[in-house]
Parts: sequence; structure tokens; C-alpha cells
Amino acid sequence: MRMAGISVGAVGGFGLLLLAAVAGCDGAGDLGAMSGRQALQGRDIKNLFFWQGRTLAFARDTADPSQAEPQDVLVWQLDEPTPTVALSGVDWEYPSSWPVWINGDLLLTGTAYERVYDLGNRQTANLLLEPPPSPGGEVPPATYRGLLTTITSRSDRKAIAKLRRGVPETIVVGRPSELRAFTIPEGSVGAMTFMGADLALLIKRATPEGNVVGVQRLDSASGALTPMVAETPAANWTGVTGFCDDVDGSESCGYFSTIGCGVNEPHCADGRPSPCLLLYAQADPDAAGKIVLYAHDVAAGTSTRLAGAANDHFYSNQKAHLLVWGSTTNAQTSAWNICDDAQVECPHPPSSFVAWRPDGGAFAMYGARDLLRIVDVAGGLCRAGDPQQSYSVYQAQYAPAGDRLLWVAANDVEETALTLWVADRDGESPVALAGGPSVGGTFSADGQIVYVSHGGESSASLGFVDLRASTPVEQVLASNRGDIAVLGNERAMFIDHYNAQDGNGELVLVDLASGARQSLARAVANVTVAAGNEAEGTDVAYVVRGRAAAARDGLWLTTLPP
Repeated sequence: MRMAGISVGAVGGFGLLLLAAVAGCDGAGDLGAMSGRQALQGRDIKNLFFWQGRTLAFARDTADPSQAEPQDVLVWQLDEPTPTVALSGVDWEYPSSWPVWINGDLLLTGTAYERVYDLGNRQTANLLLEPPPSPGGEVPPATYRGLLTTITSRSDRKAIAKLRRGVPETIVVGRPSELRAFTIPEGSVGAMTFMGADLALLIKRATPEGNVVGVQRLDSASGALTPMVAETPAANWTGVTGFCDDVDGSESCGYFSTIGCGVNEPHCADGRPSPCLLLYAQADPDAAGKIVLYAHDVAAGTSTRLAGAANDHFYSNQKAHLLVWGSTTNAQTSAWNICDDAQVECPHPPSSFVAWRPDGGAFAMYGARDLLRIVDVAGGLCRAGDPQQSYSVYQAQYAPAGDRLLWVAANDVEETALTLWVADRDGESPVALAGGPSVGGTFSADGQIVYVSHGGESSASLGFVDLRASTPVEQVLASNRGDIAVLGNERAMFIDHYNAQDGNGELVLVDLASGARQSLARAVANVTVAAGNEAEGTDVAYVVRGRAAAARDGLWLTTLPP
């Protein structure tokens, strides 16, 4: 996951929710029995999350106060006696927190995603310094969007590529202890994406006739560059495919990716290898200011213009080999399964967001001031929801089995209230589960429970609806909650009675069927559970931080009770 700031370890897909609260236990006085054992003491442990099974990661005040940044990142493989420092000198403190990207075994952070820790081999690297930079120096991106064009991940999440701008430009490929740096001999890179183990690069060069742009393939073993898509005048590409910061107001930019080109790419359902396509956009030669999309077959070396004109949205479901694009101006959405060649065109504009059905056969499109629409690619059907129930949608999610769909929609034009709906997978026969000024929901792993959270100005609640009941009704678990650790099929664990002033509350485990509550600890500021698992014996880590400093403050380790 990639994020600006820290939000790792969260559970579910709640939207529009607040984590702050104002009432509850104050963390003072006798806290009573605590579950587990205190592993580390201190009030500085923050940003707690499990990473790749039983590895716990967190930040705390740096052990070296002479360096500029305030924190260190530590990792603790729980079968070992103590944690170790993964990255020394980071800033994960509000309000200047560095962005963080957890990518398989790789953790990337830093103002330019330059600091990397590899959990697999326990190595670190600074991608701006290792290997040594070019003499021309590093030119930082002007915007966060520009920053994102300088970093990309291989599909197996075992390697990354980092573009180091300067003269000349350099691309660093690999993982710590295995990094290789390749110099771009001429020109600059405006976009890049992995294509198997190699990279596709959008490169701009200056010529006597003017700037030109084309696509070249970088061999990640040798650094050799070979042409893929022929160069044409830079105006066809700049501010559309890449080089987004070079054009003011280029909001629709960055159409450069692949589908079907992963390392160990899964075969199609019929056993055939998936086609490997490079997807890119160019300025429409027939309509000034409009965009057309292309799919370049890497094996055949040919590019095909995709259907439609003035396209401005582009999505892909890599796992399902499904490509979706469309035009707001022309009110058209197209979808194409590149494996079985199933295609559908729908007479409606694309939306801001997409929820993919788990089997890949359909998807829901939604957004603010927009109608929920469902596109069944396998069946070749386009469906629009009832405007009374599915207009201005802020969240949509399929159940894990793909048999149900939930969404949150506005009740009125002024959007003074929202309703959480659940329906069958086609959006038919919707039932209202909950409502209020701010509401969100998420399915349990078996799809039989919908967890519900309501947000207020300074609080957030938690409840659930059992879809197996003859009349599904929301049952309240907490009126004032903090961190959520488990939203299981049978039980939930979270911080209850959250107090915003103290930043803590009571850690509880609730059995959904009986309503029985187990109090595990008090004055808990953060909690995380390995893999979000609800099974007995699963590792749990939590941070105790009371109103006043106390010996119990620190990191505690326990396991889920029966």
C-alpha cells in the first residue's frame, strides 16, 4: 500500500469516518489487569503495525539525537528476543510525516521514497545515494504527482525502480544489496512502468526539428535500451502520457501502464498465456485537447487504438486481465477482458472510482454526484441504479464471495444524510442497513456480517448487521471507538470508550453472537493484530499511554484469547 502519512494496520473499507472521540476512560488511576506482557517501556512508541506475518513494525524516538530526524523505525520478528532498528532517522510525526509505502517485503519512506528497508534480507538503502549519484546532482520533483512518476514496483513486489533526475538521469533497479544503476544516455524520463523484470520508459529527446517522445524498453539486467513505440513530436505525449508537471492544469495525465505483463503472470482461464500490453495515451490527432488510448502488444510490436474518443478515464484489474476506459464528454464506458476478448460498451460516462467484483466478471462505478452503475463484462450488460437509492455514492464494495454489493449514497440533493445499502451482486433488491450524516461499512471475510461505523464531529461509533437475520438490524458495539484491530466473522476487537484528549481507551474483544465482552487492557493508544485474524492464539500488539507517565506505558504483546 502506498500512502501519504501513516495509516497502516487499518481494517476494512470504512469511508467518511473519524477516529477522534471525546468521552471515556481517562487513563488515570488503577488500570486493572493487562493482557499479556510488557515488552518495551516508554511513551514514544507509535505507528504500530504487523508486517508480513509475525513481524511487528513501529516507530519511536531516535536513539541518535544528533541526527536531524526525530524517529527510528524498528522491526521485531516475534520469534526473536528483541527488535532491531530498520531505518534510523525518519520523520513519521504529524504534521510533516514522510509518505510511507509498504510493498511486500519492502518498506519505502522519505521525502522522495528514497529510504528503503528490505525485510527479507534485512538490508537498507538510500536510493538517491546508493549506487553513487551522477555528477549532475538530483533535481527533486515539483509536486507529489511528479514524485510518484519517479518510483514504481515490480508485480511480484520483490524489486523497485527509482528514477534519479539530474544530468544525466539514472534509474536504480532492484532491492537493497542487489541494486543496479543504469544511466539514460540521452534525454529525460517522463513515466515508467515494469514490464516483467524489465522497464518501459517514456523518454523525451531534443532534436534539431524539436523535442520528440517515444517508448523504450530498459533491460534490467544489462541496462540496454531498445525502441518499443516510435518517437513522435513531444506535444503528442507531454501532459498526457507523462511529463505531467511540464504542462499547467494537466489533470488528466499519466496514462502509462501495463496489463498482463507481470513476473510469473497467471495464465488466462483457458490455460493460454496472457497477452502483455503496454497501455498509453496520446493527444487526439483529430480533436484538439482530447485524448485517445492505445494498447501496444509487446510480443507483436503493434499498437491498437482503443474504442472511443476524448477518453479521460483509464482503469485496469490486473488479476482479472480486465481493462476499462471511457469518455465523460461522450458519455461512454468501454471494458475489455484481454484473455477471453469479452467486450462491452455502456452508454454512460466513467466514474471517479471502481469496485471490482472478486471473480473479475463485473465491476461497479461510482462517485460523488454520480449514479452507481454496474458493468457485467461477462454478460455484456450495463445497469444503472435507482437514483432514489444510489445517487452520489461515496463507497462501494463487493462481498468477498462476490454475491453481494454494498454502497453508501446520499439521501437528498443537499447530502445532509447518507444511507448504507446492501443488495445482490447486480445491485438489485437493495436493503437499507444504516444511515446518518456520516456512515461507512465493510463486509466480514465470510460476507455474512456488515460492520458499520458512524462518524460525528468528534467521535466515531462501531456496530454490525447480521445479514442472515430475517430482519437485518444494526447492533451497536461502541458509541465512541478508537483503533479497530479485528472485524471477524464471529468477533471484533477495538479500542472502546476512546478519549481524544488522552488519546486512549479500553481494548475490548466482543463476541458478536452472545454480546460477551472481554476487557484486555486500559489506556490503550494503538492496537494491531497479525493479519487481522480473529483466531485464538493470534499475535496482538498494543501501546499503553496514559494521561500521566507511568511504568505501564509502552509496548505490550499478547495473543487473542478463546
